[in-house]
Amino acid sequence: MAAKVNKKSSNRRLISEIELAQSDELVSDSNVHKTCYIYRSKGRKSTGRAKFELLSSSVLEKKEHASRRWKLYSGHITRIYDLISRILVESDQSTVAQVLDFIFSASEFQPDLFTMIPTGLVLAGANISDHARLFANIGQKIEQDHEGAGVVIQISSRNVTTLRDFLRLIVGHVMKQQRDDDDLGDGNIKGHYLAGSGTDKRLGYDLDVLVDWYVKQDILKRIIVVIQDVEGFDGRLLAEGIRLLHAYRNRLPFVFLFGIATTLPIFSSKISKYTVRMLQFCTFDVLHANARLAKLIEIVLLSPEMPIVLGPNLFRQLLKRYNNSTKNLDTFVLAFQYAIMTFFYANPLSVMISSPKVKDLTDSHVHLLRNLPSFKAFIDYKTFSVLAEGDAKVNAAKDGGEDPVYIESLLQSSSSLIEFANSEYTRLRELISMKRDMIKILLALQNASPVYSTTYDSRTFAELYADVLTGRLLNTDFYDGLVGYVSKMSSDVVTEFVKCLTESFSAGTAISKLIKTWKVEELNGKPHLHAKLLSNISVSLSELFEAALVSYEDIVFHEIFVYDSYEILKLIFAPMYRATVETALSQPDSYLLRPDNDLDTSIEQPVSPLVSIAYRLYRESGTLINIYDFWRAFHEAVNGGFNHIGEFGLEDSLDRNHVAKNENTSGSNDYVMNAGLDRFDESQTAAWFLQAVNELRYLGFVKNSISGRRGPKTVQHSVGVLTKLAWDGL
Repeated sequence: MAAKVNKKSSNRRLISEIELAQSDELVSDSNVHKTCYIYRSKGRKSTGRAKFELLSSSVLEKKEHASRRWKLYSGHITRIYDLISRILVESDQSTVAQVLDFIFSASEFQPDLFTMIPTGLVLAGANISDHARLFANIGQKIEQDHEGAGVVIQISSRNVTTLRDFLRLIVGHVMKQQRDDDDLGDGNIKGHYLAGSGTDKRLGYDLDVLVDWYVKQDILKRIIVVIQDVEGFDGRLLAEGIRLLHAYRNRLPFVFLFGIATTLPIFSSKISKYTVRMLQFCTFDVLHANARLAKLIEIVLLSPEMPIVLGPNLFRQLLKRYNNSTKNLDTFVLAFQYAIMTFFYANPLSVMISSPKVKDLTDSHVHLLRNLPSFKAFIDYKTFSVLAEGDAKVNAAKDGGEDPVYIESLLQSSSSLIEFANSEYTRLRELISMKRDMIKILLALQNASPVYSTTYDSRTFAELYADVLTGRLLNTDFYDGLVGYVSKMSSDVVTEFVKCLTESFSAGTAISKLIKTWKVEELNGKPHLHAKLLSNISVSLSELFEAALVSYEDIVFHEIFVYDSYEILKLIFAPMYRATVETALSQPDSYLLRPDNDLDTSIEQPVSPLVSIAYRLYRESGTLINIYDFWRAFHEAVNGGFNHIGEFGLEDSLDRNHVAKNENTSGSNDYVMNAGLDRFDESQTAAWFLQAVNELRYLGFVKNSISGRRGPKTVQHSVGVLTKLAWDGL
């Protein structure tokens, strides 16, 4: 009876191992690249109130204002998220189609033992998160549109350390899918083959289990093994796994997909020539990350769907962090999504995005509008102009009716002020649209001529964004060279330039109408019209550029609609981990709330956290720390040997212990300092001390010290001495 129980428990353990391996793989693959997580509490009912809190520091709000800010944020962020997802999917669409054609063209079954395994090498770039998204799209495409075509198994190097783990993931994934199909009543499944079941005693990583399962299939599927980060695998492990799967190629139709972050020569040096002979390669080059970023900036950041404008300083910092640190497009997207959330959450004037009326705002909103720096500068400029001219009628004719009466209405009438703010927001959106068109024209001009990139400095969409937004591109060497090149274009370059513009702008837009006025088709066979055509193009583009190269700061109330603060995003996406940890350890009261009613009075314990006490003593010690002396100082600190840990250091505490030891009249080697006054005995403080030291070791502050030369006479004292790892400047 006991044997049966052991067998059943071992079977359940094997099944759980397979499920755990597969579930860990899927969960980790989808969450490993996230920078933050949201805890969703279960069982709580929605109260229907606004998700944003009322603001009271800068302006007095009502509940409907917080609700409006939340609705504006929810609507805009949903549309932006859908737009970004569509861009990322479309950028991978061509690669996904090519990979699917490769998979379906691979032979389903080859009885020849020496048949090579079809292997796709996907050059997806250095960003591993792009690999995960690309292969996830491939798996979804196969499951949704090509049901029964194959089983996709995604493997990552962090989940595989041995050959047994590699095989267990493959077998476990197929077996898990079989159980799911059995639960759904799939008629294609014949028999129940499961490693470790009551009818099968084989192990969970035995490939013969898959062989028996495939024999019972009416439609033989492919087994698509996806290795997302092939560079992260140990070379011997990868070669052994390929060799073993190749041995089953005559019985199991394997197909490999390798995600390569480096280059093909580096990948080829990772595996031996003997292993290469087992694989039949096909290479796929994914769209470069910089091209995706340029497309994202063009379509999203300057699109009408974007409720705000990402400021030049904030954009430069995000772009600098992307180029120098992350190279992760997902992190870049999260950053400006967080900027949108911060804009609507902390800005009471974000309701101006919806073009409100007087009844929609309070007097506090109006007062805040009048105190914006851009509005004050506008009023000062208009007032000075009126005083300088001395004639209100002349000033009205020059400024379009902005006479003293109109200026007075802006200062006294709430309706006039709000109407003016709404018109300025419309003017800003029109200016942003012109700037987007200008960048497209500049890129089309660069792409039209192969000589331009070698003669002049070429720039990307991301590099032009900030300069065009601020208007600093005007009167620069780049702009002067660009305008000068327009008047020197040959007929072939003009034709290619117009072709690029036609592809960039749809019919009916202002640029497409401008192209028709050039009448490029009349240039064929008429060289004498070439100079006149170049003159028309140069004049029209110059007028367009001068109108677009206006700084956004010239727009009144631009502080409302342009988000240019990087400090909040810096704390979120580029935190200073070391400084934060050190502050938390040295000043626990600044972050740790410990009310008296939460303390367990039945168990007496130190007021400060144990690791905080050990860290304060650690800071005042030398590079090498004697662990016994460290514990004696810790024992005294826990028992209230001094009121403030930083009052005197570890050495002073040890001197006091030494004096107490010498004054021991009984001749014992025990310490008698604070005899009878210690709240905690040595066994209790020793346990706490070991816990605190282990926490310091886990945080990377200390490690065991090993001294002496290697050899038979090596002397090691790693037990008694600790070495600092992060002590510079402390």
